[in-house]
Amino acid sequence: MKKWFFICLVIFFACSGIDGEGRRLVRKESTKEFIYVVYSSSFPPDMAMKMRKEIEQFYQVKTKTLPPVSLPKKTMTAIQGRYQANRILDWMKEKYRNKNAKVILLTNADICTDRNLNGKINPNYRIFGLGVRPGNFCVVTISRFGNKKVERKLAYVVLHELGHNYGLEHCTTPHCMMKDAQGKGANIENEPKQFCKKCRNLIRK
Repeated sequence: MKKWFFICLVIFFACSGIDGEGRRLVRKESTKEFIYVVYSSSFPPDMAMKMRKEIEQFYQVKTKTLPPVSLPKKTMTAIQGRYQANRILDWMKEKYRNKNAKVILLTNADICTDRNLNGKINPNYRIFGLGVRPGNFCVVTISRFGNKKVERKLAYVVLHELGHNYGLEHCTTPHCMMKDAQGKGANIENEPKQFCKKCRNLIRK
């Protein structure tokens, strides 16, 4: 009897993920899933490897690295050195259409999108990341993190954007990782890497 109980425990933990509070994110067939991580040619490779570990630990999936890429000129905006995140996502959908898995792009390019804030459209609003909800593609940048807690902020945004890929919307619960950072690094650098109860339950489905 004890033997069967132990086996059941092993199976349960093998099919679970861990959030920032030590609680587990249970999702169907999570052990069969994997996520591709690709980074731009000027992005630090060692940081990309650390993000792979963050993703694997939090979502309990396997990750694979794709060859480094350069962002195409067609994704640039009229503002020098700034890239439109929606165009990047469209380019990713075409480039990786046969992968049949989630793909996250890590870059140090300055990315933006047209954003509605308080009823006003802000064109080319600079952002940390953007993800298709739900979908298989997201892009995250370190361009606006400064020199303080860069890896921690990057991991937070990576897990946040993948949350959108899994179907989660922005959340209003304090200290939930799906809360909108509104483009301010100070809003995330000390926040725990965890979902609120509502988001945690939604992502289990």
